[in-house]
Amino acid sequence: MLFGANLLSSKQKKFAMTFTDKKSKLDYLLELIKHESTGNANFLCDRLYISRRSLFRYITTLRELGYQIGYCKTRETCYFY
Repeated sequence: MLFGANLLSSKQKKFAMTFTDKKSKLDYLLELIKHESTGNANFLCDRLYISRRSLFRYITTLRELGYQIGYCKTRETCYFY
């Protein structure tokens, strides 16, 4: 157990878990894009256990962080350009 973890309120614990979960999903999404193996949006949502709306929010977040992300309709994958 983390030092002081028992001092957190239930709301703080939920936020901490949500933040950690989102960060790990963003990291995984970056890896999939790097290897150009994301598949289409529906497939990617299933892999990340998120909705389509959340997926597009995640991609927007990455773009705001400076990642240049494109999508190839032929190969059905996201890529960095």
